[in-house]
Amino acid sequence: MITVKTTQDQMEAKLTIKEEEDFPSYEEIKRELNDNMIKYGIKEGKLEQIIEKEKSVENEIIAKGKEPVPGKDSELVWHIEQRDAEGPKIDESGKADFKYVKEFPEVEEGKELVSKLPATEGKPGKNVRGEKVEPPEPKEVELPQGKNTKVSEDGLNLTADKKGYVYIKNGKVNIIRDLRISGDVDYSTGNIKHDGKIIIEGDVLSGFRVESEESIIVKGNVEAADIYAHTGDVKVECGILGKDRAKILAGGNLECGFIQDATVKVKGDVLVDHYSINSNVHAGGKVELLKNEGTVRGGKVISEEKIDVLQAGSKKGIKTILGIDLTQPDAAEEELTDIIAEKENLTDQLSLLDKKIEFLELLKERVEKLSQQKKEELHNYYEEKEKVQENLSEIQETKENLIAKNRSTRPDRAIFIQDKLYSNVLFNFGEREYFNDAYHKNVMVYNSLDEIVIEDIEEEVKEHE
Repeated sequence: MITVKTTQDQMEAKLTIKEEEDFPSYEEIKRELNDNMIKYGIKEGKLEQIIEKEKSVENEIIAKGKEPVPGKDSELVWHIEQRDAEGPKIDESGKADFKYVKEFPEVEEGKELVSKLPATEGKPGKNVRGEKVEPPEPKEVELPQGKNTKVSEDGLNLTADKKGYVYIKNGKVNIIRDLRISGDVDYSTGNIKHDGKIIIEGDVLSGFRVESEESIIVKGNVEAADIYAHTGDVKVECGILGKDRAKILAGGNLECGFIQDATVKVKGDVLVDHYSINSNVHAGGKVELLKNEGTVRGGKVISEEKIDVLQAGSKKGIKTILGIDLTQPDAAEEELTDIIAEKENLTDQLSLLDKKIEFLELLKERVEKLSQQKKEELHNYYEEKEKVQENLSEIQETKENLIAKNRSTRPDRAIFIQDKLYSNVLFNFGEREYFNDAYHKNVMVYNSLDEIVIEDIEEEVKEHE
């Protein structure tokens, strides 16, 4: 008994022969194969061995088809780094730093970002029935086109459609100017370094760094982190909880809800909605805390222009320092410096003339008669002394007038406390200091060239507001 079966895919034919007294001949087996439409890939050598042995066989592969040759799938060739595929940065000791800096490279318009190698067709095969077997279709991969990118007409290249920074999100390549972080800056993002504006929807957690050539906006809080906007502003919509480790640096202004236990240094203004507590703040412009509590308590706040707050210090007398940086003197200060230098020069001249006159007067007492030359010298010295004394009087009067004028005009660089000033607050103007040990309301503190003045400004404050 001869049985022929094929596999489901028709790629193999299997022969079964039950042992009988009359073993089938080659022609009989071939006839059975032909009746089952087995036409291709018959193993003639195997068939001859079976006939020669005349022994039964079961599911012996007697024919085998030709497998199709698959083609190649299309592939992407990246001309930029796939940043979202990076793992942690490994240092020389082998330690993984999960806060590695994510940089976003700048590209020019037309920059080739990703290319695609097209798929190639495979070669067909044949089953045991002689039928053509097609190879599987090669897989096509799409170019990862995102925002501000362009696919070429032949579909093989992805280029930048504008100048900007490469940002890969959800497998898509985007060209952006502003970088938006949808959540917190934490281990999922690493440190952020970007040349354009950075917008962070969440918080910046402790130990991380955010750096931009332009502005940085944080819609949550900044913890013990570093924020550095080289030329732009920093805006923290909630506040800075620095834990004595936060550092905020900006080439522009800082706006925030509050500052606590942090170091702040900006070239522009510092504008705070609530309070500054135990923080070191230095502003190249003005410092304002005129909303809500408007309090500076503890730490040091220095401005190169003006400090304007509602309250300074605290009922418990926590030491607080407010100051105006006078490294850049104003016109009056420069004029006073010149006057003082001139006065010192005239004083030195007067001292020298007094010594010369004293010598000649002593000489006059010890000799019978001064020579005509010595008499003329003594006369000239007295005349010169008189002129120097007149100049000194004029200089002193100029100095007094300058100081009086400075006191009579509202100073450009001053510290305004528009509500409560508590004790143990130190005011600093360059090298001059004034320690306040009493409670005041509505005062301004300023440098009056020769001293630091604290005075009531209730009326002035109304005008100021």
